Amino acid sequence: MVVLWLNSFCCAARLGDPHEALRAAGPPQFKAFFQWVIVNAERSAQQGPTLKQYFRVLKMVYKQVTGALLDDVVVSDVNAFIQHYAEGKTKIFHRPKPVPSGADFVNMLHFLYSSDWTLYPDERQRVQQGFLMIIHAYSGLRPSSTTQSGKRRKVQASSLEEEDNLAAKLRYGDVALILTEDDRGHVRLAVRPTFRYFKGGNRRPQQPSPGSTSRISSPVPSPTQSRSLFTTKLFDYRSCTVHRASSMSPFPPAGQKKITLHWRDDVLDKPILRTSDGGSTEAELPTSVASKRLRSLGENMGYREPVTWYWLRRLVLNAVDGAGSEEVRNQVAGHLDSRTYRNNYQDQHISLDVASLVRGRQTEDALMQKLNHAAADIDPDCNLLLAPETLQQIATLPDVFALETECCRLAQTLRDQYGAISAAPSSDSLVAQHTQTQRQYRARKQFHRSRLLIQQRRDFFAHKDTELIKMQLSDGGSSDLVQPKQRVCNLSVPERATLVALATP
Repeated sequence: MVVLWLNSFCCAARLGDPHEALRAAGPPQFKAFFQWVIVNAERSAQQGPTLKQYFRVLKMVYKQVTGALLDDVVVSDVNAFIQHYAEGKTKIFHRPKPVPSGADFVNMLHFLYSSDWTLYPDERQRVQQGFLMIIHAYSGLRPSSTTQSGKRRKVQASSLEEEDNLAAKLRYGDVALILTEDDRGHVRLAVRPTFRYFKGGNRRPQQPSPGSTSRISSPVPSPTQSRSLFTTKLFDYRSCTVHRASSMSPFPPAGQKKITLHWRDDVLDKPILRTSDGGSTEAELPTSVASKRLRSLGENMGYREPVTWYWLRRLVLNAVDGAGSEEVRNQVAGHLDSRTYRNNYQDQHISLDVASLVRGRQTEDALMQKLNHAAADIDPDCNLLLAPETLQQIATLPDVFALETECCRLAQTLRDQYGAISAAPSSDSLVAQHTQTQRQYRARKQFHRSRLLIQQRRDFFAHKDTELIKMQLSDGGSSDLVQPKQRVCNLSVPERATLVALATP
């Protein structure tokens, strides 16, 4: 950002090449630059800490250009200028940042999978969206590291960031899923980045911790198992195989407290957010798509604050588990006794106690247990369209029928008067009345459709859970409910939300 400001300043002042201007710069030039930034920048760039950070970057660029450090007299003079300007400029009232609770995150995941009426082109994209939400909530990564091109992947034995390749979007191989067992015997999920990222870390590749390199078969929770038991075989919707509870094996293996789930080799370089044409061709989804879907999800759930990736990042369930990256735990621990925590990490709308989350109160155990099973609600058959009979029933509802009748009456009046609705002048009050009634009619129909779709999804999962439990407790057999269905609205088989189906034995 500061380099862009420097280029703009040199263009405005007609100083020529920015590097040459910086090479010959002294206190007057630096002061003129910061005065120009103060006048032309937004209010966020007028704070003293921001200007000091700009000056630090300029000193680094100056060293790269000249090969020498900026003179101490110049540094002191410019710092005094910034300090003099910054007096009285400190923020008095800090903008509150919304922070979700663990229950908010669980409810959001469940709503995404079983109640969200937003239509996705492919159900895989719904699961990809949920997995990216889990990554942010468990790792505390910045959005620039995951949804944008703000991360670098290590190349061979390179030791400098500049020697790394720049990856545009997050791949499966850029994150590691870890199952850990705490001192109380509870199994927890943790997400750890394996790439080098610019902010929030030490700018070094994450190294696997001891005991995390062993491989296990793909573990998938079943409805009847406890959180300390996992299956040792793959549960695949395409085969709809149901494993008996007696086939479960304890986790973790003897002598191990942590296990890393390894991705299949053929998916390591696949972007998590991607679209498919139904064949082998896949393309990355634009960054804005995932952000818009997240914001829409929050609006559908009724949150007053916009839901963003930073909104999820503040959840830091990774730190709650105590099994995530050290950078995240240190970051949150520092917030507990700092001005940042007091000003930014208390939201009266949600009533979140961050200290309780980080210290792992007993209420968090039930939350994590819910979270581990919240992603088991994915099935392509839950997204079937409403039956034609149901749509006809919606059209006959009193409120919908009344709005439709009024809309038809206004339309006929406009046709009788002008010959066509499009020929009517916009100044006519009947045109505005017809448009408003038409919008109300469409909105009312969509309201009833969404309500029935949500109820249909809930009934589907309730029935399916009952059938799965019956099959596991019985001697086997099959059920029509868990068999693949070919419907008009049949969506492709999604990935498991836990994504352990991509692990290799």
